[in-house]
Amino acid sequence: MSTRLPAAPLLAAVDAAVGRPRPGWTARLRRRVGESGVRAYERAQREGSLTLRRVERFCDRFGWHPRELYGDAYDAAALAGCPADFDPWQGVA
Repeated sequence: MSTRLPAAPLLAAVDAAVGRPRPGWTARLRRRVGESGVRAYERAQREGSLTLRRVERFCDRFGWHPRELYGDAYDAAALAGCPADFDPWQGVA
């Protein structure tokens, strides 16, 4: 099962970035995320959530880090499958 995050924070940020509801917003969205991204955006609107992978892909296309939109919820989702004693910073510094 893939980890899912609520769609609202991402959809609001995308809408602001592409100027929704101004005319031509779908074309601007398509240029940023491609046709599959537009379909994923529409699916997120319907379902109210996105997979962690899809959130990361959207954020990459717009130059955001998912933590900017989701805060601690992103960390929890990203580390959901790790053991309780896992330290993501071990060996970094």
